[in-house]
Amino acid sequence: MYDSGACVWTCEILGKHSLGRTCTLKLPPGNYKSLQYVLDGTQHTSNSIIANQDECPGSITLHELYSFSTLRAGHRLQWRNISRELVSRVLNFNHIETHLLVMQAAYEAGPSGLAFTRDSHVDLVEEDFGLSLLSAIEDGLGSVESNWQVSIFPSPDFPDQDTQWHVPTSLL
Repeated sequence: MYDSGACVWTCEILGKHSLGRTCTLKLPPGNYKSLQYVLDGTQHTSNSIIANQDECPGSITLHELYSFSTLRAGHRLQWRNISRELVSRVLNFNHIETHLLVMQAAYEAGPSGLAFTRDSHVDLVEEDFGLSLLSAIEDGLGSVESNWQVSIFPSPDFPDQDTQWHVPTSLL
């Protein structure tokens, strides 16, 4: 087929365009900016993160680097890694970068599977895991309730993915 608007054969452009880059959240300038690859995909491995730990930004601990970077290492492991981080509390969930990381894992569809659920989200169908994740979330929220410093939340609307912060009116 020929695309008369673009003046090219369709076989020359099929499979060469992706919305992935456009739909991927971007880390703001700062300590985590060099870790954008973590949001960009799930192909990196825990071994590659350990091998490249010498590239760790100075203001981030090695434990935090490992936790942040492995959260999306492997598309089938993301939800289990989120649950692990809620329990271990190595990552600071008050940082916008952590919020963007979890949002990317949750919102990205990932590869299709054999069932109605995408491979990246198949864990959410498993009842035992779902209950475990809910328990981890409840524990995390319980600890936040007693800590007033975590009362600032990222704005739910990210126009042009600019970092915006607001204090919910319920907390004023």
